[in-house]
Amino acid sequence: MSLLANDYIFRISAITTGKEILRVVILDTKQTEYGEVNLPVDQLADQSNHEGNLDLQTASGGPASGTISLNLQWIHSTVKYLKEIILRWDDHIQTTFADMRDYETDLKALYEPFRTLKGLKDVRKSTPQVQSLAQSRTPSVTQISGSESFIKWQTYGFYATIIMLVFAFLAGFVRNTFLDVKTSFAIQN
Repeated sequence: MSLLANDYIFRISAITTGKEILRVVILDTKQTEYGEVNLPVDQLADQSNHEGNLDLQTASGGPASGTISLNLQWIHSTVKYLKEIILRWDDHIQTTFADMRDYETDLKALYEPFRTLKGLKDVRKSTPQVQSLAQSRTPSVTQISGSESFIKWQTYGFYATIIMLVFAFLAGFVRNTFLDVKTSFAIQN
């Protein structure tokens, strides 16, 4: 037999010392007892969630058919409970910041080969004196594009690209020899 119950939250005010036994009894609509579970409250003293499946017992302590799934938490000191939550979140925040620092370190290591390029970009933005110094050391785009050697190499690159495209086009018409492999086998008795 399977029973489906909703989640219930109970407030039990009869717990005073923490040595009590929590008794959970499963009844049907006719008040017939299916079984019970007895739990010592001191197992819940750490104020965290305790979840598990427990076997039902009869009133005399013998085994009954069925299990019950319980999720229990006993909060006996709200101040202590909230302090523990704050400590857990502080630990989580600290590990998140540590992870973020690790990611930043990894990013710096990845950007290290490009540091000089980034540095030139930052230097050009910084001051006009440094900017004029950086421009005098690096040729401008108009100086490079106007030179005769640049036009010559640009033409060579254009012709090399056209030749590679023609070869790639012609390679599509060539029959591949590795597709001509035939497999044959004979069954002998």
